Amino acid sequence: HDGYLQAVSPTTGKRLWRSKAGRRQPYGIGCAGPIIVGDTVVCVTVEEDGPRCFLTGLDLGSGEVRWDLSHEAVGRKLRAEQRRSGSGFSGEWSWYCTPTFADGWLLAQTDAGIVALR
Repeated sequence: HDGYLQAVSPTTGKRLWRSKAGRRQPYGIGCAGPIIVGDTVVCVTVEEDGPRCFLTGLDLGSGEVRWDLSHEAVGRKLRAEQRRSGSGFSGEWSWYCTPTFADGWLLAQTDAGIVALR
């Protein structure tokens, strides 16, 4: 992959937009897939030269960044058990869960833990 998040027309297969999600890459090996909440694409993004994760909201129609949150901006993390999935011999994280949206809450796993946004 080329590190970009891309939107493709389901009828023509043509690329509608392509985004680097600011200065970070939306996909790295093991990163979570995006979800669509209303007219916003929400994805977990990672620093290109570091392991820190962020939540980024992109406009569904254009791919422009609407908001970008680090775990410091979100506040306290939830007290929840996180399961390691796909960790290698080093024990480092290699997979993150896809964000979930339910009952007005966006739940996402980042390097800081599980965060909830309303």
